Amino acid sequence: VNISADVSAKIMRLSVKEGDWVEKGQFLLELDRERYSAEVESVQASLRATQAQARVAEENLTKVRKDLERVQSLFDQRLESQSALDAASATAEVEQARHRAALDQVEQIRASLKQAQDALSKTTIYAPMGGTVSKLNKEVGEIALGSQFQEDVILEISNLQGMEALV
Repeated sequence: VNISADVSAKIMRLSVKEGDWVEKGQFLLELDRERYSAEVESVQASLRATQAQARVAEENLTKVRKDLERVQSLFDQRLESQSALDAASATAEVEQARHRAALDQVEQIRASLKQAQDALSKTTIYAPMGGTVSKLNKEVGEIALGSQFQEDVILEISNLQGMEALV
């Protein structure tokens, strides 16, 4: 099994060397987490700010709806004009749209947070199977290039138990 990184970062810790036996789930290496950790913190801050904006939009919507009810009541009593009712109704629709947009933005930032947390979790690599480290291509301090399209093999784990040699 070729072990490569899903994210690009410097190798900070490497707990195995060529020829070592590893068990499934054993810690192999850790990549530099600083950039990914900062990204998670940044997106969390954006999420808090966006949630606050959504609460403000909700409060504005509540106020505008109450204003619309008042204007409607006054209009029904013939104390307010049709234009005032139309204006209050239009304002309510605008605030409804702003509130919906704010909620959508919160969901978008939540998805970004999930993505950032996923990238952070990929900075620690564990053995997918038991076997022997048969090849070690990188050392501590080197950059592991994470890519979905091109493989940058850090190390290779081989199951040598089932090997047969014909002499």
